[in-house]
Amino acid sequence: MIHTYFGPCENDSVEGLPAATVRGMPKALVTGVHEGMRAQGVDLQSYTSGVTSSAHGDEEVSQTLGAFEATVQSLLAQGLLPR
Repeated sequence: MIHTYFGPCENDSVEGLPAATVRGMPKALVTGVHEGMRAQGVDLQSYTSGVTSSAHGDEEVSQTLGAFEATVQSLLAQGLLPR
């Protein structure tokens, strides 16, 4: 399972964050994550989470990581993700 969270947290950890906080990310940011990942061939399927399994090999994992990097760079460039 892949979970991503783009928001403030204490001590550089999401541990203990309420679910409402995690789901409270701006809609434009969540949409940007979905669109960016899909444009790179990765479907998260749920909010900002996705699933990997033993059916996903090194190539798929590498593609997903590359898609995530490209998406984050795009979100930064669009001003949807603060630095």
